[in-house]
Amino acid sequence: MGKYRTTQLLSAKDVGAAATEVIDINVRDVISRINIYWQTKIVTVSVELKPLTECIKRVELVDGSDVLMSLTGEQIFALNYYDAGVISDYEASLTVNDFTKLGLHLDFGRWLWDTKYALDPKKYSNLQLKIEHSEALANTSVVINELIVEADVFDEKQVSPSGFLMAKEIVTYTPASSTSNFLDLPTDWPIRKMIIQNETTDKNPFEQLDNIKLSEDNDKKVVIDMDGEEFFRTWRHKWPRQAYKMILDAVVTAKTVYNAFTYDVDIAINYDGTAFVTAQSKFAVATVTNAKIALTASVDIAAKTARITGLLPLSCMCWPFGDQDDDADWYDVTRIGSLQLIHKSGSSVGTTPEGKIVLQQARLYR
Repeated sequence: MGKYRTTQLLSAKDVGAAATEVIDINVRDVISRINIYWQTKIVTVSVELKPLTECIKRVELVDGSDVLMSLTGEQIFALNYYDAGVISDYEASLTVNDFTKLGLHLDFGRWLWDTKYALDPKKYSNLQLKIEHSEALANTSVVINELIVEADVFDEKQVSPSGFLMAKEIVTYTPASSTSNFLDLPTDWPIRKMIIQNETTDKNPFEQLDNIKLSEDNDKKVVIDMDGEEFFRTWRHKWPRQAYKMILDAVVTAKTVYNAFTYDVDIAINYDGTAFVTAQSKFAVATVTNAKIALTASVDIAAKTARITGLLPLSCMCWPFGDQDDDADWYDVTRIGSLQLIHKSGSSVGTTPEGKIVLQQARLYR
């Protein structure tokens, strides 16, 4: 492994309740991936308020005023899944003195140690990583946090990447029932992936989407034109169901948890060994709404752990352009004049709807 190494950009640190941590990137070697590890300690038995990814409000990689990356924790988590086919670190818990843990990865290549696409710090003069965080957004009953940031870099192996994969939240909008949003997309770099994040508290991500249309040069060419369910199901086969384990509180009271998935969610609960003592003994029953899982109170028997499975991480639907390993196959938008995404909402957009568009692009060094 002398050709590669992992170096710390930020050693383990409690970064406070809520702030923005600014980290200077002083590494000169080519970076394949930046890893962000976050954890919080629980101080009382509690319910969750949001998925763990909410605590990482935004991550930006900048060179002065030039923004090279800009994503929320939710979007990084989803992009990691759509890039690798598996979810990254996600360890949820409701138990006192236990830790919730989250791992996020900024990938600058098609895979770890991609020699063609990687971040070359020598191309920039003032690289900084900015991590906006808030420890209590997922669970108010936390007392400390810990943030660690590492970089996977080429060491003895000399590489000359032609560019890196840049991912940004391009636009946000508020869907309204039976209304179209006309969203202008950039045409500066070829697009590898597009993610549509349709957030609402009570509908799945594609249910509120009546039609999605991607138009070049005012309909000179229409690249995509389909309803929301078709948009999702076209690529559903590419990414499998995912699962993770959650530590519950081992009590019989009702509780609410928030999970990493927002469609086709299922939860299997492991209970303790308490015997049924009354005719009314029963297991907790789950009601799933988007990312929210409401568990009723059980009688006598306590819920210890849960296995949660599902699809569509954090309301994010993905559209990959071409063979994801072949950069010649990606969507070259640099040859067109304008690119517009028309998002038409369904007759009901749910409660507190919000739309976001994320693009992963091949940004080349010049």
